[in-house]
Amino acid sequence: IYQDEYVPKIYESEKKVERAQNISDILGYKYRNQVKVLMLLYCISQFTGSSALTFYSTMIFTQSQDDDSGNSDIDAVNQLNLILAVMKIFSALVGGVLADKLGRRPLLVYGNIAITISLFLIGFADYIEYLPGLAIMVIVYATLHGLTYSLVLPIYTSELLPAYGISVLLAFDYLCILVVSFVFPFVDLNQAFLGFAIAGAAFFLPVFRSVKETKGKTLHEIYKMFHAEKSSGLLDDDMSDDMMYLH
Repeated sequence: IYQDEYVPKIYESEKKVERAQNISDILGYKYRNQVKVLMLLYCISQFTGSSALTFYSTMIFTQSQDDDSGNSDIDAVNQLNLILAVMKIFSALVGGVLADKLGRRPLLVYGNIAITISLFLIGFADYIEYLPGLAIMVIVYATLHGLTYSLVLPIYTSELLPAYGISVLLAFDYLCILVVSFVFPFVDLNQAFLGFAIAGAAFFLPVFRSVKETKGKTLHEIYKMFHAEKSSGLLDDDMSDDMMYLH
């Protein structure tokens, strides 16, 4: 593929690329813009109720199956949990196809819109005590999240950051989960999901403006998208083309 004389040049240039070894490297100029975008996306993923739904789905389904005497149909609750699990499997399988066909950006941007709408409907269904609608919309929300953020966000993270950066973002994700899991039990269900919906709506414009398409792009092309004002930060100018082909 490469002429023999290009191989040593490409190898030497690759050795010049600094490796991220600690948090200061990840938060430095080279990855700062990527980290900002990913932190925004992880905040959206958790502050729109992804972990809250996982932790409290049984409680939500139990509430949706309460009769007038306050008793719940346990069989119906178990069936709803089974349907939820099946839809998550379905969304994982289909989401990968959509990510390759449509790209990462459409699923993250328009997925946020769909998730936000479903959250408003969950909160409204609970507010008017339309319990069958509550259970259905929870399953719809989980499916939409599985088709978009649950699947695409790890892919997007791996395309933007090296291995150590991924671990830093996962730690940030767990911090967001900690905040949500601490607050959610103390809030009424309809208030919680309406709050999640408001968060999703508030994040729409920043997501629309900052998320860039990475499908089919090399590492160097992705870097240039996030550092348009200085595209030669990673590479020597005379080696950029060679390195693009290397990656």
